This record gives sequence, C-alpha cells and structure tokens, in this order.
Amino acid sequence: MSTTRSLLITPGDRTQFVGLYVLATVVSWLIAQYLLSPRVQLPNGLASVLMQRFLTGAAVGFAQWWVLRRYLPSKYWIVATALGALGSLLITDVVFPRFVPPPVQPQPSLRNLINFLDVFATPSPSPVTPLPIILLASFPTAILQGLVLSRYTRFAGWWLLISIISVVISIGLEQLNWLLFQVSPLPLQFFMPILIPGFEGTVQAIALCLFPRSRGESLEVEETSNRSSMSLPQLTVVTLLVVSGVALFVGSLEILLLRLQMTIR
Repeated sequence: MSTTRSLLITPGDRTQFVGLYVLATVVSWLIAQYLLSPRVQLPNGLASVLMQRFLTGAAVGFAQWWVLRRYLPSKYWIVATALGALGSLLITDVVFPRFVPPPVQPQPSLRNLINFLDVFATPSPSPVTPLPIILLASFPTAILQGLVLSRYTRFAGWWLLISIISVVISIGLEQLNWLLFQVSPLPLQFFMPILIPGFEGTVQAIALCLFPRSRGESLEVEETSNRSSMSLPQLTVVTLLVVSGVALFVGSLEILLLRLQMTIR
C-alpha cells in the first residue's frame, strides 16, 4: 500500500489514466484549433493570435486537468498551460523577430499541419527556425506546469526535460511530414493533427506515472493497486500503436473523402 501511495499516479490507474490523458489532449486541441480559434477575429492581428493561442492552451489545460484532478486537483494547471502558450508566442513572434530577420514562411498547405506545438507553447518548426529557439519557446509552459507539479512531487524539475523530449519527437514527426510533402501532398498531412498531440500526450502521461508523490502531500488517493495493469514500457508501446492506428484511420478517411470530392468535381 505504501508503494502505491508513494506514486503520483497509482499503478492500478495507469492504463486508464494514460488513455484518458492522451484522449483529452488530442480532442481538446482539435476542438480549440478548428472550432474555437477560427471564431476569434480581432482588428489587431497580433491580438487575434494571442487570444487564439490563449484559448488553445486553456482548452488543453482544462482537458488535461479534468483527467489529472484526482491526483493533482490544483486548477492552476489550466492557468499554467494557457499562460505558457502566451509566453511561447512572445518568444517566437515578438522577441525572436527583433533579433533575426523574418524567416521564409513554409508552404501555405503546410501551415495547418505544423501548428500543434502551439498547444504546449512551442512554435511551428519550419525548416529555417533554429532548434534552440524552438526549445526555448517550450520552456514557459514547462516551467509553469512544473511549478504546479512541485506541490505534489519532488521530481517536478524533470518536467522541463519531458517537455524537451516531447518537442524533439514532434519536430521529428513534422520534419518527416515536411519531407514527404515534397513527394506528395497527401501521405501524412491528415495524420499529424492526431499523431503529434497523441505522441506528446503519451510522453507526458507516462512521465506522470513515474513521478513519486511528495511525502508531505495530504491528498488521499483511493487504493486501486488490485487492478491489473501493464508495465510502463508495454503501456507506452500499446498507447503509441493505438494513437498511430487512429491517426492512420482518420487520415485515410480524410484522403478518401478528398479524392471523392475531386472525382465528383
């Protein structure tokens, strides 16, 4: 019992927690990106982007907190994710352009495919964006979320490393998508809006399962260690396979519908 209670996420809850956390991350981003953000149109362009980024961060933060609330009840997780998104925007769109000439914009057809990093306060990694700037832009959200985590685990400082790992994975997927786009505009462009948030959500959820709970934290978590649960390596592989399968199915369906529309026209 003491071993179970010493972890932030009880072992018996791992499978359910990881699945719900990844689902919440993907769905909330899709809702924010395609339903909420397009409705925000302010006279000032920068103000519109600020509000869109804030709404996206708030939506994802709320969805993640809804899953986390049993283990991490602080609603500051929502505030941290939303403000971190604004911090990213200031770094990539205000501070960085003052010192470096405006980079060449990626192809318009790619712009909607490489925007997921907005959620976790990182910029769209076009081929000309320096990697240090991309990583630096991920720090505001990681630091603010880490401060929230610090009340519940003494390993909160590692959250910055988790953020860096997530960004590197996302950049790898986006660069793969960019390279394949040079051959054909269809292969992965419809997969990324699910694949990238799903992979990032998986990395974060697995990391949270590894964190020990602070001894001084009085939060009572129901004992559920009698539930059968996969090991974390198995859970990681299974979750990534499920995310990839869903992304492949949805992307293939979108490609099929697109081709049907082109045939009808």
